Amino acid sequence: MDFAGIGVVFLHMGHFPETIERGSDRLLVFFTGWGMDWHATCHLSLDGFDLVVLYDYTHPVQWSLPCGYSEYHLAAWSLGVWAAAEWCMGSGLPGFTSATAINGTLSPIDQECGIPPKVFDGTIANWGDANARRHFMMRLAGSRQSAESYPLGDRSPESQQAELRSIADRVRSAQGVAPANVFTRALVSTRDRIFPPQSQRAHWSALGTPLLELDAPHSPFELFTSWNELLSLGEPN
Repeated sequence: MDFAGIGVVFLHMGHFPETIERGSDRLLVFFTGWGMDWHATCHLSLDGFDLVVLYDYTHPVQWSLPCGYSEYHLAAWSLGVWAAAEWCMGSGLPGFTSATAINGTLSPIDQECGIPPKVFDGTIANWGDANARRHFMMRLAGSRQSAESYPLGDRSPESQQAELRSIADRVRSAQGVAPANVFTRALVSTRDRIFPPQSQRAHWSALGTPLLELDAPHSPFELFTSWNELLSLGEPN
C-alpha cells in the first residue's frame, strides 16, 4: 500500500516520534499482535484516518497521544489487546470514540479467559524450532496455504521469543489482576486456534462488553479491505 501523503507512523520498542504528519482529523491507534509488525494489516485502506501502529511489547509502551484530533479510535489484536490496556493504565488518555478488541483478552494467560498457561509456555519454549513456528502460523492464518502467503514482516525468531517471555513475565507479575477494560466492543473469530473462542466469549461477557462473532481464523484481516469497514462492522447502515 502507498502511504504517501497520509499520516502513518509505525512505533517500535520505544522509537516514538514526537509528531505525526497529519492527513486527517481522526486518529486510529492500532496495537498489533505479538511477534508481528505492521505488515499484517498493510492492505487495509485508511478511509480518512491517520494511523499509528504499535508493535513489539518487549517493554511497556510509553507514548503519548498527539493532541488536536477530533476523534481517537483504538483497535488491538491478540496480545495487543492486553498491551493496549497496559498502556492505558494511569495514562490520562482522552476518551476513545471507539475501542475494538480483536481476538484477545485482558487475561491472556488464563485457563478460562485466555490462552491456557501450558500452551503459552510451550510456545515460548519451542519458538526456536522452525517446525513449531510453521505450525503456529497455520493456526494463526487458518490453513497451510494462508500461512504460506501471510505477511510476516521482518521480525527475527529471537526478537519474537524475547517479546513473548517479557509479556509472560509482566502478566504473571500482576498476580491475576488484569488491566482495566478500555474496550467498547470485542470481535471474536469462531475459528480462532490461538485464543480459544469460548474463552473470549466468557471473558468479554463477564465484563459486559458487547461482542460480535466472525467466521474467521485468529487473523481475520483478509475479510476486510479498509479500517473503516472493520471498525464499523455490525453497526446499522
